Amino acid sequence: RSPGKPTSPNTIEKLQNFTATQYSRNGRLANIFNKMGFMEEAEIGMETFKTLQEKHNFPSPVIKYQDSSVVVIFPRSLDAKRDLNDEELKGYEYIQSLGEVSKSEYAEHFGYDDKKAYRHLSKMKKLELVGDNGESPKSNNYKYVYKAD
Repeated sequence: RSPGKPTSPNTIEKLQNFTATQYSRNGRLANIFNKMGFMEEAEIGMETFKTLQEKHNFPSPVIKYQDSSVVVIFPRSLDAKRDLNDEELKGYEYIQSLGEVSKSEYAEHFGYDDKKAYRHLSKMKKLELVGDNGESPKSNNYKYVYKAD
């Protein structure tokens, strides 16, 4: 979690697609932390994030702007996701990108009927890849929520 919005020339979109340039808000502090071994100053963060799945079979990190901070989430391993078919995996990545989604939003986004959307979302919930927002499942406000472990 990093307080504040991304600093120019970076945007949240550039961070999310791993094309942002390395930039320290406080160069002196970054240099001190680097010398102490607490952080890198090698400008490899975005390239490392971009290749995690390809090189190490790790899920890509999720980057979003939330509660006045840039938040980077390193999701759980791919093990639970291996039980998803290709359509379900795309659905899971969709939920991951939004943070939460209703059944109707999910169905509309993918062009599915309600039953198919419910099957996908129920399976993800059973695998504990998503949770819910605590509303009653019969409520119009019920949403499936991405769980970052």
